[in-house]
Amino acid sequence: MISSMEFSLKPDTVATLSDREIHTMERNELIQVIEAARIPFIDESRLSVQDTDTLQRLAFLSRQTSSTPE
Repeated sequence: MISSMEFSLKPDTVATLSDREIHTMERNELIQVIEAARIPFIDESRLSVQDTDTLQRLAFLSRQTSSTPE
């Protein structure tokens, strides 16, 4: 999980997360992933009120947008 990387979470780290890692994350970890991706249209101030399913979907989106195209 990312809790040990809490202070060094960067978009390239987000891009390497597996589906399993995202599915097993706690809410606070999911929020860290989403915030690290810096997606312009996501209101980070509202993340804490979202349900876990929504946070997971946003984490998958964060991973996708953090990946560099080959």
